[in-house]
Amino acid sequence: MGYIRDLSIQFLLGCTLTNWIKLLWQNRDKPIYWKSLPKFIYITVVIILLTPVRLIEKLLFDIKVKNTRIEKDPVFVLGHWRSGTTYLVNMLSQDEQFAVTNAIHCFAPNMFLTCYKPSTGF
Repeated sequence: MGYIRDLSIQFLLGCTLTNWIKLLWQNRDKPIYWKSLPKFIYITVVIILLTPVRLIEKLLFDIKVKNTRIEKDPVFVLGHWRSGTTYLVNMLSQDEQFAVTNAIHCFAPNMFLTCYKPSTGF
């Protein structure tokens, strides 16, 4: 059961098919071990299945995103893990002038506008 759970949290699931192919090409000299083959197949299949959603997002939102004018300077919170950055982001998110990212934004940056309805007004 642990192996199935490990498959569901693969960070590469959010990459595009183009990036996946580039990554595989850049690492073509490295073997895919039998033990990793199910993970490789799973990631490849999910990326292929999500490609139409990414294309729809590109068609629907690409021009809008490119034409969006950012009026206020953004605030980026950077830090080392376990240093309190998540706590700081959680505190900043309580202020209505800030919009914060969530896991969907981070791991599926090229399809969250189509698949995810934001809970805040940004």
